[in-house]
Amino acid sequence: MKGSKIVFTDIDGTLLEGFITLDLVNYLYFEGFFDSCQYQKQLELMNLFKSGKMSFLDWLEKWASVWGKGIKNKSQFVLNQKAKTFFKSYNKIYPSSKKLVKYFHDKGYLVIGISAGVIEADNLIKDYLSLDEIISSKVSVKNGVYTGQVTTKLHKKNGKKNYILSYSKKNKIDLLKCIGIGDSILDVSFIDLMGTKLALNFNKTFVSEILKKEYFISNHNSILKDIKKII
Repeated sequence: MKGSKIVFTDIDGTLLEGFITLDLVNYLYFEGFFDSCQYQKQLELMNLFKSGKMSFLDWLEKWASVWGKGIKNKSQFVLNQKAKTFFKSYNKIYPSSKKLVKYFHDKGYLVIGISAGVIEADNLIKDYLSLDEIISSKVSVKNGVYTGQVTTKLHKKNGKKNYILSYSKKNKIDLLKCIGIGDSILDVSFIDLMGTKLALNFNKTFVSEILKKEYFISNHNSILKDIKKII
C-alpha cells in the first residue's frame, strides 16, 4: 500500500441520508433484538440533541454506549443476518455515491470508509458501494455473543484522526496526497490531515469550521460535476 492515494470518507450524512445505524436500531428493536430500555434511552438522547440541550459530540459518545448495551448478550451471527434483511429494503444511499466511488477508483484512488457508525451496518454499505475498506465502531464478541463493550474510539472527538494517523504510519501513506470527505464536526480533525478537503452534504455543526479552512464544498446533487474540478 506504500505510496497509495486514498480517499478517506465518512459514511452517514456524507454518502447517505441520515444515520443508517439508527435505522438499523429501529429495525432490530421492532424485531425484538434490541434491549427496550436502551432503545428508550437512545430516543431520549436524540431528543436532547435535537432540542439543542446536548452537543453532537456528546450525543454520539453517549449513543455508542447505548448501542453496546442494547445488543449485549445477543448473537453476532443472528444480528448480521438481521442486518442483511434490513438492508434489502434500505433506500437512503444517495444515487451519486456509487458513481463517485467509481470515479475515484478510475482516478487510481483507494476508497476507505471511516465511520462512527456500527460495523454491522457499514459492512453492507462497503459491499454496495464497492469501497476498498471500511473502518467502523465495533462491540467486542466472546463465543459468538456481544459483550456490550465498545472497543473502538471512532465516536470520540479525535477518534477518526487518531486512527488515520496510526493507519498512515503503519502503511506508509502520504496523507497530503489523499482526500478527506465528511459532513460533520466529527470529521474535521481527520479531513484536516489531507491534502484535499471536501465537505459533502455538510450539516450545521460543520459550518463554522468550513468558513475557517480551505474546503471544497458540494452536495449529492452536484458532486459528480464538482469532483471533476477537484481531481
